[in-house]
Amino acid sequence: MPDNALATTILGALMAANRPRSGGELGTVAGVSRARVWQAIETLRRRGHTIHAVAGVGYRWVDDGGAGERLDPITAAATLSQRLPWLGPVVATAETPSTNASAMAAIRDGNPTEWSLWLSDRQTAGRGRLGRTWITPPGRNLAFSLILTPPWPPGEAASLTLTTAVALFDALCDIAPALAPDLKIKWPNDLMLQGRKLAGILTELEAEIDRIHGVVIGLGVNVLGSSDDLPDDLTRRTVTVAQVLGRKIDRLELLIAFLERLRSAYLLHLEHGFEAIRQGWWDRAGIERQRVSGFDKNDPTHIASVVGIDPGGALLLLDENAHLVRISAGELTWHDLAY
Repeated sequence: MPDNALATTILGALMAANRPRSGGELGTVAGVSRARVWQAIETLRRRGHTIHAVAGVGYRWVDDGGAGERLDPITAAATLSQRLPWLGPVVATAETPSTNASAMAAIRDGNPTEWSLWLSDRQTAGRGRLGRTWITPPGRNLAFSLILTPPWPPGEAASLTLTTAVALFDALCDIAPALAPDLKIKWPNDLMLQGRKLAGILTELEAEIDRIHGVVIGLGVNVLGSSDDLPDDLTRRTVTVAQVLGRKIDRLELLIAFLERLRSAYLLHLEHGFEAIRQGWWDRAGIERQRVSGFDKNDPTHIASVVGIDPGGALLLLDENAHLVRISAGELTWHDLAY
């Protein structure tokens, strides 16, 4: 077993126990010798974990807090596997080019496992919608991707982005209720806080004409630090949770809250379709009768009002000639909102 995987297994076993566990017992759990257990314990200690050795009894892990702030890969993988046993494999790293790229590669390799998760403290080539760059400096954000395998034709996958947005909205309010009055969903894939971008969702899929092999849902959430640390053009347009709250929140706890919310919403979506999610999305967006342009490629100044969202997640607009316009993708200009 590789060293990091062994340390993750040992940490998970210690976290799950409410008592010390002997080296022999931990070795049995991991299928390794007592010497390798000791090496794993030392690895965990070097990474900042407090693990006491109780003479004649074994090892005991002490929760000193701060795991979500550090987002150490071993801690994250062990915590997620222990707290959310229904998750698939968890791949946590300190740095990666793109969690979405890693998840898509897993699908293309065949037999993707639903609820597999890729998590990284830093992305060097993070991507957003329309080919944009998503900046993920270390120690600040949540950047992760997961695989879902809904039994749908490809055309239905777009609504998963909206279901994901509802789950993230609710998870943020679970962790920090004070955010709720200023938090909005922006169609089709962003969350806005006080009119600035807080989070983005990138949904990609591998599919044939009639079936989906796998959907990758990637999220980036600005959690810690301040947008003032970013380039000037981003400072004006982005915001962090800590910036608004005036305090830090635990990134790992936010991730767990989101995954629990998404699982519930996804199961509801599978059973009843997006129709079961639609009103919740609409209530959290707050865009009724808002004026938009950019939907008419022949006339960029053409303005219409938002009147709804259809069962597939497309935005419904009514223009000045009372024509109903359905928009399933694209970049809109919002005239009545502060974004």
